Amino acid sequence: AKRHLFAGVVESLRRLRAQYPRATFGTITNGLGSAAGAGLGEFFDFEISADALMDEMRIHGDDARKPAAFPFELAMRYARAEGRGEHAWSGDPHTWVHVGDDLLNDCHAAKLHAFRTIHIEHPSVVPYQPGAGGPGYLAGGPGLPGGYPGDPRRAELLLDLAAIVDAKVTSMEHLTEVLAGMGGH
Repeated sequence: AKRHLFAGVVESLRRLRAQYPRATFGTITNGLGSAAGAGLGEFFDFEISADALMDEMRIHGDDARKPAAFPFELAMRYARAEGRGEHAWSGDPHTWVHVGDDLLNDCHAAKLHAFRTIHIEHPSVVPYQPGAGGPGYLAGGPGLPGGYPGDPRRAELLLDLAAIVDAKVTSMEHLTEVLAGMGGH
């Protein structure tokens, strides 16, 4: 997992933690590895991994992976329960900011929960390919295999980007200033 980190991620997370000491930080990943495994565990209050959901909770793959609702619902439960003491997440979706690098699995899925979104459009991102998106999220309809970001079969090509992306960054270094501009809590 360490080899897939964006440049400046440690410094950016350190700045975010200092800037928002009462905020609850979590990760939701479809990929292998974890924030803790990448040496970033100290920055996060909880982690949700599709692999762990499948292995430990016996959740079916399509339900364990973003863009399915279950990982987001679980994250909301964790944020309420494991938040920063009396500053646990209030449950107000408008105070949640989801940051991700996939338009469908991150931004669109987060908007279904009324979260604000920041899309990381970084040139070094290698698109997630195996099964990403699940059958219900393909433009061709249910029953087709999952595609990868940019696959013409994925519904992301039909998405209204202005409606699902509140802000965009090209590097982690810009995240703190973008959050401040969004009125980050």
